[in-house]
Amino acid sequence: MSKVSVIIPNYNNSNWLPNVIQSCLDQGEEYLKEIIVVDDFSTDASWNILVEFWEKHPNLIKICQNTIKGGNNARNCGFELSTGEYIQWLDSDDLLLPDKFKQQITFLENNPEYDIVYSDMQLDCYSENNLTGSKICKREFYKDYLLELIKDNWTGSNNYLMRRKIANSLHLLGAWNPSTKVGQDREYFLNAAFLGARFGYTPGIYCIYTSWSNKSVSNIDFKKRLQITLSKNFEYYLTIKDSDRLSFWMKLNYISVINAHAINSYFYDKELKINWLINPILINFKIIHWKKILVFPILYYYSLINYLNPDMDNKK
Repeated sequence: MSKVSVIIPNYNNSNWLPNVIQSCLDQGEEYLKEIIVVDDFSTDASWNILVEFWEKHPNLIKICQNTIKGGNNARNCGFELSTGEYIQWLDSDDLLLPDKFKQQITFLENNPEYDIVYSDMQLDCYSENNLTGSKICKREFYKDYLLELIKDNWTGSNNYLMRRKIANSLHLLGAWNPSTKVGQDREYFLNAAFLGARFGYTPGIYCIYTSWSNKSVSNIDFKKRLQITLSKNFEYYLTIKDSDRLSFWMKLNYISVINAHAINSYFYDKELKINWLINPILINFKIIHWKKILVFPILYYYSLINYLNPDMDNKK
C-alpha cells in the first residue's frame, strides 16, 4: 500500500496544532508515511508542542524550522523532506477527517488516469476564536476542472490528495511561489491543471477547512488584494494565450472568465492597474452579478482608461 506524506507549514498556531497533527495520526499507519511540520519561527508554544509529538512518534513525525520565512517557503522545504508516494498539503488550522487517506488512495489506485483527487468539504467559520457557522460544501466531478479553477470555484487545499509525480513536476516549476501573497492555493492547483493534471472526485466529507473573518493570513488590505489578484489573472491570461495544449475555443472560454474577473474587480476599485486590453465581447457575464452588469459600461470604461494610461507603473 502506497503511503502519504503530510506537509504542514505552521506559524503561531499552537492552539490548533495538537488537533491538526492528531487528525493526521488518526488516518492510521497503514496509510500514513510521515507528518512533516515546518515551523516558521513561531513565537508561541508551537515548537514545544511539536517536540512533544516528535518524541511520542519519532518514526512518523518530522519537525524542522523554516530555512527562509514564509508559508510557501515552508511548503517547499517540507516537500523536499518528504518521501511518500502521495502528498497531502495541510495548513496548521485545518483538519483531516477519518478515512480521508483510505478513500482517496483507493480512488487513485483504482483510477490510474487521475493525478489528484478531491471530495466534499466542511467549512467552519470563526470570528476571533468562536465558531460562528459550519456548512457542508458538496463537490462533484467536473469534466473541465481547469475551467472551474479559473472561475475560482474553489475547495480547500487540504481537500486534495495528489500523486508524488505531479507534485514533483509542480515543485520543479516553483508552483508554491514564495512571492505570491494572495491566492496561493489557487495558483498551485491552477499550475497543476495547466500541466495537464487530471482531477478526480470521490464523494464523502473528509476534511474541515477553517475560515477566519477577523484576519487575513497575508495581512493585506482589500484593495491591495484586488490589485494582486488582477495581476495574477494577467499571468493566467498569458499562460492560457500561449498554451500549446489548449484549443482555440478553450482559450476563448477561459479568457472570457479571466476578463469577467477583471470587470468584477472594477466594481470595488476604479483605479486598478490592468495589463491587458479586455475585449468587451469576450466576457463571461454568467459569473458577473446582475448589479455589476447594470453598470458594466462604467466598469469597462475604468478598465480601458487604466489600460491606456501611460503612467500605470506596471503596464507592459
